[in-house]
Amino acid sequence: MKKSILLLIIAISCAMQSFAYDFPTLAPSGQIIYLNIVDSENHTACVTYPNYINGIYYYGYDKPTGDLIIPETFTNGNVTWTIVSIGDHAFDYCTGLTSIEIPNTVTTIGEQAFYHCENATDIKLSESLTTVGYFAFGYCTKWTGTLNIPASMVSVGRCAFDVCTNLSGLSLPNKNVEYSYLCFANCGFEGQLVFPDSLTTIVHEMFTSCEKITDVVFPNTLTSIENSAFAYCTSLTAIHIPSSTSRIDGYSSYSENPFRGCRCFSDLMTGSKDAILRSSLKLHFIFLQALTKAAPARPRLFVSIVLTDTMPFPPPVPDDAQRWPQVAAGVWQCASQ
Repeated sequence: MKKSILLLIIAISCAMQSFAYDFPTLAPSGQIIYLNIVDSENHTACVTYPNYINGIYYYGYDKPTGDLIIPETFTNGNVTWTIVSIGDHAFDYCTGLTSIEIPNTVTTIGEQAFYHCENATDIKLSESLTTVGYFAFGYCTKWTGTLNIPASMVSVGRCAFDVCTNLSGLSLPNKNVEYSYLCFANCGFEGQLVFPDSLTTIVHEMFTSCEKITDVVFPNTLTSIENSAFAYCTSLTAIHIPSSTSRIDGYSSYSENPFRGCRCFSDLMTGSKDAILRSSLKLHFIFLQALTKAAPARPRLFVSIVLTDTMPFPPPVPDDAQRWPQVAAGVWQCASQ
């Protein structure tokens, strides 16, 4: 009865004003959420925001707070609707949310849908999710645990999980997913990252400034590492490039170097000269650039940067040649003075 009265009051209020939504409903967790019709024949709906005035979402409205459970379905009149998507900015800057549960009926999450939900410590993704938009979960800085990208995923948008600094792990599905640049930048992933066999490309800036990653395990299917892919991963100590890799960006520009700013390398291994084809010389330049340009920041010791002896030793880099004495074929040591 109380629920019916509350919804009636909301409906009367809605009739007197112009809004960005078709109708409101109550979430199982007690918050009011706002919805737009997606398909009137199939009775599907999208979660949205109530209004946008003076650059502010929810202007004049109370934003939802606490533990939010988004329902799979809801009833409006005599019709049952299914929630299939979370629209752009639906919960933008809802800083009072402490946890979020997204139902398995949801397949799409729009741009900045949960942007700056910075106090949500637990977010449950839909297991049917196919698309996550630009900055959808950007700055969810208190979200903890492992980010499990569901097997249903098709595309992860630019900056989708950018600055989720308390996520400690990442699990990617073993399937072909379109990852956009910066999608996992500035995350808190710790220790080793293991990539699935389906992965062929690390897109540019994909893991930029993930400062707690210590080493990565690439699949034998990896063919390319794009510019700035692991830039400023300052705890990264080990890189093992698989023999399948034929392209590594950053040949001519340090600003595009996949590993620029990585200061702690102790182990670099790659396949044979034939395996990396025309990129062998390029690979040497990349790591020389990354290490020598990071070294002046603080006295450090870089040791045992190892390439197989079938790889050609790189030509000296004039400005830093004195830093790189040849210890043995294919082995370098660098002591920052």
